[in-house]
Amino acid sequence: GIPPEINIYVFQQLPPFGDVVQDYGFVRLFDDGYVGFAFSSTNREELRYRRIRVVKPGEMRTYAWFVRGENYILMYGIGAARVFTGFGLFRDRIENSFTSRTNGLFDWLSTNYLELR
Repeated sequence: GIPPEINIYVFQQLPPFGDVVQDYGFVRLFDDGYVGFAFSSTNREELRYRRIRVVKPGEMRTYAWFVRGENYILMYGIGAARVFTGFGLFRDRIENSFTSRTNGLFDWLSTNYLELR
């Protein structure tokens, strides 16, 4: 279960940027009739690509809302980052890293919770 509200620091490997600490927050939705939760994430450290800082602390954010129904799960999310792309030289590599995170989350949810068993 999700407590009414919790904030934690998460240390994770974030390819191709390396190790990063993020601030994760969870809040239950409709507390008395618990039906889902809201999630937020903000980077606490800079992200570097090939020793070049591409994202400053606090400039990569993700928000998501999950609502559980009788026979469905509704997820809505948005993520954004203010990214320096080396004047476009490595834009494709960096953009792929961010979109892959979102795709991975949807794939994990689908595999673990949405597919018929």
